[in-house]
Amino acid sequence: MKKLVIFPLTMALVACGGGSSSDGIGDDDLNPTPKPSPDSRQAIDCSQDKSSVFQFPIPEYPGIPTAYTHNEGGGFDPENFFALAELGIMLGVSKSEEGMDHTGPTWRIVDESLTTTIEYALNGSNETWTITKDGVDSGGDQYDEHVYLEVEQPATCGLSIRTYDDSGNLEGDFVLLAYEWTFTSYEEGQLTGQTVTEINLDRSGKTTSRNYKEPLPDYPVTIVEWDSTGEDVLIKTCKTTAGTNCQTAVAP
Repeated sequence: MKKLVIFPLTMALVACGGGSSSDGIGDDDLNPTPKPSPDSRQAIDCSQDKSSVFQFPIPEYPGIPTAYTHNEGGGFDPENFFALAELGIMLGVSKSEEGMDHTGPTWRIVDESLTTTIEYALNGSNETWTITKDGVDSGGDQYDEHVYLEVEQPATCGLSIRTYDDSGNLEGDFVLLAYEWTFTSYEEGQLTGQTVTEINLDRSGKTTSRNYKEPLPDYPVTIVEWDSTGEDVLIKTCKTTAGTNCQTAVAP
């Protein structure tokens, strides 16, 4: 279940970096060197050390990095999703016509007949990064200023990541806090599922996934729990998110 959740989000964020490129993606793109600048456009500073080190604004993780006491553990840590959003924006900016020294608010990635645009805006107390596609992709699909990804970070330092299908319908909605996240999926505008993960500081945690797609299975809820080492994994299929009336329990 969790692998199915992460895959479309990963593809959408990495796609910010553009398609094929003659120079490819090197180590410098994956690990760009921060450039301190008093002219940085970072409007909301959610970093722990309160230092905006890039020329351009990026989402930032509000929790304590590597706060967990073990390197092991089950589930997807919210910290990783924050990092994925940050990396997606950085890859896009690094591949843009304007480059990483440009402070924005717009960056364009040109790949043959397709132009992907990252547009940054400060809307009230929220920072937003809107990614649109315009033109024809390598598969022959036509886009007309199509919004397919939105990343938003409010002053409270959470994070929202929304993906859209080719018809403009909301497809996936991630809502992230420092130590928990919720993913809600849709198909043609209809709710199909929701996954909630909560992780403790010792990296033990729980993921609850609910299937809403008709026809509903007899046991539409999957609950996964794990300890701080990622062991003693308990998997249950249940009728309710409270974990009642469960059919199976598996400890692989």
